[in-house]
Amino acid sequence: VKEQEQEDMVDAQGNTIKAVEKKKKLTSKELRKKKKDRMERRKRGEEVYTTDEEL
Repeated sequence: VKEQEQEDMVDAQGNTIKAVEKKKKLTSKELRKKKKDRMERRKRGEEVYTTDEEL
């Protein structure tokens, strides 16, 4: 029941609003691992694009 309540909320005008989950921040360990993986892929010749979503 709690999941459904969090998923759909109703504002004062009666509009249904879906709850948006916040992205959790990555730890420095996870960031270093992703950076290392990107560098390795570039070294192998793969095209790697970094975006704010990845970081």
